[in-house]
Amino acid sequence: MSTDVYLSYDIDHKEIMYSKNLDKEIAPASITKLMTAILLLDNFQINEQIEISIIDDDIKGKIAHLVKGETMTVSTLLDFLLVYSANDAAHAVALAVSATEEDFINMMNIKAKQLGMNNTNFKNVHGLDEPGHFTTAKDLLILSLEAISYDEILVSTSKEFFSTSINNNEQIKYSSTNALISKNFTGLKTGWTTNAGLTFIGLYQFMNRNIITIVNQSKVDLKKYNHFSDTLLLKNSSVNNFKEINILDQGAIIANIYSGLGTRPVKNDSSINIFGNVENKHEFASIIVDYNLITLIYDNNVLVKVSIPQLKKFTVFDKLFFWLFS
Repeated sequence: MSTDVYLSYDIDHKEIMYSKNLDKEIAPASITKLMTAILLLDNFQINEQIEISIIDDDIKGKIAHLVKGETMTVSTLLDFLLVYSANDAAHAVALAVSATEEDFINMMNIKAKQLGMNNTNFKNVHGLDEPGHFTTAKDLLILSLEAISYDEILVSTSKEFFSTSINNNEQIKYSSTNALISKNFTGLKTGWTTNAGLTFIGLYQFMNRNIITIVNQSKVDLKKYNHFSDTLLLKNSSVNNFKEINILDQGAIIANIYSGLGTRPVKNDSSINIFGNVENKHEFASIIVDYNLITLIYDNNVLVKVSIPQLKKFTVFDKLFFWLFS
């Protein structure tokens, strides 16, 4: 991989699979626009009409040349923000929600703290490099999980393109900045600045796997594709190596216990699978016998608790004699 800041997260199992430098301070670039989009949807319905306000006539970076005073739906403005990644769309969102862009940035930071993004600070609405504008990969995961809870965001980011007209001119086709949509990445957001390098939050959804990938500071190559290459490597390792692992079959004998009248097996009630890296060695760490309960500890987590059947002439001393068949 061309980056040393990354993570992959299995949404269904709520588990980070691969990660490196989760807490390193990084520049978010246009991934910032996910927070901008969240606040837009917190304040407007998707089909509402918004009048575009443009105060700054010298917006840097990629712009869509939105026209002050024209009206468009929240849906279209969201597409300009997330699909085309226009910085003037982020500016327009801020002024639609707040009296000033500074007020909106304050709202972004309040929302970040509410979500638990404690190592994030926003200084602008679009993500251009600026002193004090920073986050971490761990905080970007929190932001991503919040973003995918909005159906409107998922609908927008899954578009390969959208077409619309500005100020009643001829319709123009605007293509997504996400080059991996055809490879089952239905989101979420790309970015590129000097400090961030190439960065991408991917939402991979295919074959019952739902994975968030985050790469930041990927090396800027000539075709500006390294963040996508890094993402594919991260996704492939996550899909191939992290799976459901069967630990105990239903009816498996956990232990045999002794009494004055003989032995009786203690069986597991149901099949038990755990989610983990198939390349790693997985084994029971310990077994705890407490009066009438057997507890199996697996990979430092409680896997299962099974009641010990009551036997005649069965004493606490007898319970010390057991063996595992697993």
